Amino acid sequence: MTKQESIRHIQQQIKEIEDMEGLNKDHPRFKGWLEKSIAIIKSIENLAPKYLKDFVNLPFHAMRLNLGCNPPSDPHDISRYREDIHIAKTILESIVDQLKLRKD
Repeated sequence: MTKQESIRHIQQQIKEIEDMEGLNKDHPRFKGWLEKSIAIIKSIENLAPKYLKDFVNLPFHAMRLNLGCNPPSDPHDISRYREDIHIAKTILESIVDQLKLRKD
């Protein structure tokens, strides 16, 4: 994947974050987004391993599984999950910044 393709794919994942905020970690859309994000990060050559490690280690565990994949009702769970989503966005934005700085 070229640098420009990587940037485009990461930016698409960033755009989709807004849609993930109301879901829980077991929702199929969230799982798909997370798996795709990890695959994209893994495919980027010469990227510092810290980015992948930090992204993969985001817990997203604060969301409790609710029947029907509905958002949780506990405000603390919602807050913790949104924090993790925000951190994920920050990591993805940092990857884009690093790619833009590359001279290749």
